[in-house]
Amino acid sequence: MEIKKIDINLLKPNNYNPNKIENGKLKCLRDKIIKDGYLQPILVRKKDDYYEIIDGYHRWLCCKEAGYTEIECVIVDVNDRNAKLLTLAMNNLRGSPEEDLLKKVIEDLENDMDLTEICLETGFSKKELEKLFKTEEIKEIEVNPTYEVVITCKDEIEQMEVFEKLKAEGYNCRVLIL
Repeated sequence: MEIKKIDINLLKPNNYNPNKIENGKLKCLRDKIIKDGYLQPILVRKKDDYYEIIDGYHRWLCCKEAGYTEIECVIVDVNDRNAKLLTLAMNNLRGSPEEDLLKKVIEDLENDMDLTEICLETGFSKKELEKLFKTEEIKEIEVNPTYEVVITCKDEIEQMEVFEKLKAEGYNCRVLIL
């Protein structure tokens, strides 16, 4: 593994990255990179006369749009199989927020920021944060118990005979074949 700055034009995306990002989050990422700089290097591997991006495609794209000419990269020596596995793992192993802690952090930030500012700085949409804080009353549902009996028959003919007898006696029946 090696870390070095590489000409941004020598980096190329791979053709197997399934990770997508919605336009609003991509714009937010670009704005954060413009404001704060890129804070995570791009993971790449050497291929012929260029470097293939394994992880960090969206950061690379935003850095290009922001006018960067070089970008810090972590270079790994991996084969095609392991490059694909790394791409999937890096996309999948990001984690997800624990809702109660996320709510607390957002509430803390709201002491000196409004929700719009928080959204602009974090990439969350207002809708996502409003949904996080939305609580719905739990309505009591009245459940009427039912009592059922399962009868195993030797064949379809016996099943229909039992069904007809029980139905004639006033039972609410249905026929199931399992």
